[in-house]
Amino acid sequence: MTYQEPSTHPADPILSMTNAQATAELEKRTIEYREANRPVITGTTPPAVAAHIKLNELSGDPATRAKLLSGDVDTVEAFRKLNATLSDPASQADLAMYGVRPDNHVNGIPGAMSLESQIDAVSDLRAAGWDDGTVRESLTGLDTRTGKPFDDVTIAKAKAMRNQLHGDPVWKKAYLAGERAQVRQSNYLSVIIGSEVTREL
Repeated sequence: MTYQEPSTHPADPILSMTNAQATAELEKRTIEYREANRPVITGTTPPAVAAHIKLNELSGDPATRAKLLSGDVDTVEAFRKLNATLSDPASQADLAMYGVRPDNHVNGIPGAMSLESQIDAVSDLRAAGWDDGTVRESLTGLDTRTGKPFDDVTIAKAKAMRNQLHGDPVWKKAYLAGERAQVRQSNYLSVIIGSEVTREL
């Protein structure tokens, strides 16, 4: 027989419980986990994201849900306003940045990238080292410094820099080899230059 050191880890108390006790304990832990990880609305939370959080809270409250189903005027109006904020096409980038997927979401701008695709893009770009400001610019085509489309001067500078980089054999070799820094730089310049087309539509 092989000798085994006694375990230094305490036994899980659930193992010694009855089925009913274990079920009750697991439900308790689930509630505690949800409360600890419940989204919090702060002063910097975008309106659409805050509306999503608030709708989830209200929908999970039995008393509020009963008022809504009974047609209570104030409750119905509160839900209407929150849903209007959540479905505003201008807020889609905020939802994507926060990874929020509202139930029954409808993409408000025909031909635009879907919310699901934007959320995937945000994840990919962050993994590639893009900061959130640059990621947002790629989604909206807006300059985060001004909140407006990139101006002619910025676009002209981006075009000049792209031409300069593509004429540099060292940079071009690294780019073609898929080097992260060069690919990210090229993609960001493309975001700025591409906004010129979007602005003209």
